[in-house]
Amino acid sequence: MKRLFYIFISLIFITSTTACTQTLKKNDNSKVEVKSAFKVQKSDKYNFIDFNMIDNTYGWAIAKEGILKSKDGGVTWQNITPKGVNLIDSENISNKSFEEKSLFHAFVDKEIAFVGYREKNKIKIFKTLNGGEKWQETSLALENNWEKDTPKVNIDVINSKEAFIMITSSKISDNSDVELYKTEDLGSHWTRITKNVIASLNTKGDFCDIESITGIEFINRNMGWYTVKGEKIKYPFIYNTRDGGVTWEIQNLNVPKEYLNSKEYGINTFPPKFSKDNKQGYLPVEFNSKDKSSMIFYKTIDGGLTWNPSMPIETQGGIEIIYGVDKDGILWIVDGEGNKIYRIFYNDNNVNEITTEINLKGRKVQFLDKNTGLLVLDGILYKTKDKGITWEVVK
Repeated sequence: MKRLFYIFISLIFITSTTACTQTLKKNDNSKVEVKSAFKVQKSDKYNFIDFNMIDNTYGWAIAKEGILKSKDGGVTWQNITPKGVNLIDSENISNKSFEEKSLFHAFVDKEIAFVGYREKNKIKIFKTLNGGEKWQETSLALENNWEKDTPKVNIDVINSKEAFIMITSSKISDNSDVELYKTEDLGSHWTRITKNVIASLNTKGDFCDIESITGIEFINRNMGWYTVKGEKIKYPFIYNTRDGGVTWEIQNLNVPKEYLNSKEYGINTFPPKFSKDNKQGYLPVEFNSKDKSSMIFYKTIDGGLTWNPSMPIETQGGIEIIYGVDKDGILWIVDGEGNKIYRIFYNDNNVNEITTEINLKGRKVQFLDKNTGLLVLDGILYKTKDKGITWEVVK
């Protein structure tokens, strides 16, 4: 919930390796009924942790009370946690911030949702295809031993059948630090494609030191990216696949003139966000040096085939990566101090700077259109109708 630069070096293509995949055995799927005892209640009856609004009407949320769904813009919520499953009170949440937890989710539309967590050396996944009326439990057995590690789990659901899961360590060091899986039948079978990811990480040249993977994003079953955090990087780049993760290659990014003089930066790239048609999108790249920290959001109008830098946003204290694209393709960014919101309309190079009355640092924030947004503050859901200037508790 969910976050705030370049001449190309010659395109470096990764020598593709033979796809090394292994199809795991069919998982046993068991239907799990949703809880029926919970009535629809107003938002102030829940302790929110994270949320995702599909549009101005429908939304999903994770609260201490369970998995929630709203049909009226967040005013009331129904607890639809699968019966007999207690995700929130487990070790997935307790004593951890939401970003550090092993609990993960993907709310695709008003009908499709995935919620899961790592349990020892497997991933338990609960999915619904009908808005939470029925849930199905599946599991993904991991090949590497993660029991002594605290890996980050990224899930990206493409449609009602296809999804990707990437498991990574906080630090990248060897082949045991990354696992990528895909399913084409909503979890009945999973295919492991790890060695191709490792090959791409190792084919980065001698111009950078990759520390960690920051996320994955697919716009369809073939086209996707993963992004990285690194030091001693001369030029920004991301990793791109056009065959569903079988092979990956480096996709370099143009460097604006003002950043060409520096010999090296700490450069972090983060997963792109796309409009509903998956054509227009933004890719955030953070440049860190001794003197300043800058964030440039690269734009695409061709589904990520090419990226061009937009106006940089600079700050002395760094920019916290809180960003998102609303239903109209408007980019929203929260600065590192949490007191400023930046709004960029897609066909406009000007940046609208907005001062907010509530500090948004570290908060889950989502804007739905050019004026309307929601945030979670101390477990309470707030709403703005004036582009983030003022906020009121949702009741």
